Formats: sequence, structure tokens, C-alpha cells
Amino acid sequence: TSGCPFGESCHFLHHVPGGYNAAAQMMNLTPAAPPAPRNVAPPPHV
Repeated sequence: TSGCPFGESCHFLHHVPGGYNAAAQMMNLTPAAPPAPRNVAPPPHV
């Protein structure tokens, strides 16, 4: 989690298929979304 803007307690962004960028996009584009379930797919990388 080194350098993670979400803090040292962040685990979500580092265990998502697609990596940090996909997770960050999800967090930024869907702020009203509930905590992501394990079966949620990251947005396609454009």
C-alpha cells in the first residue's frame, strides 16, 4: 500500500483485477456506490 492515497489501511485498491488505476476510476466515477462486492468487475481500460 506504499504511496496509496487511501491510506495504509487500504486493501481494496490493491486486490482488484486491473490494479490501482481501475479501482481509482471506479471510486472516482461512482462515489455513491456501496462498498464493492468481490464479484464486481472493474471498468474497461480505455
